[in-house]
Amino acid sequence: MQQEDYEIEISATREAVWQVLEDAKSWHRWNTYIEYAHLNGNLTNGINGSFKVSTQKLGGINPAFLYFIIKNSIAYASFTIRIRLFLCTLNITYTLIEDNNHTKVRCSVRLCGILSGHYQKKHGAFTKSAVGSTLGKLKSTVEALKFPRY
Repeated sequence: MQQEDYEIEISATREAVWQVLEDAKSWHRWNTYIEYAHLNGNLTNGINGSFKVSTQKLGGINPAFLYFIIKNSIAYASFTIRIRLFLCTLNITYTLIEDNNHTKVRCSVRLCGILSGHYQKKHGAFTKSAVGSTLGKLKSTVEALKFPRY
């Protein structure tokens, strides 16, 4: 198992952050590696979806549609995007922790399976850079919407 954790603080309520996270059609605005995304419902357990990986961001990898399912969803608190790869599973978990008009967003990227070491070696540096810039853009997107505070 390979896991990396990332975190950012956003000046907004967790409801505001959740609203942006739940809008899959807008994921491409803040997610640096998604060109297009679709979710067949809300961020609830068992809902599936797909996204097209941005070709230019992956350095020569053929464009791909990745299919996922939402797991471990607790409204306004956390959810996991589970993607099945060849002999490996990629889990991307978002956790929201609200404190004093701010929300900490933790993103955990976890690879499990026989080929997790291979995927980590091949894409680990890209993943680290992509998640860092993605969280930064998520912060900008949420804060630009100027959701009302409490």
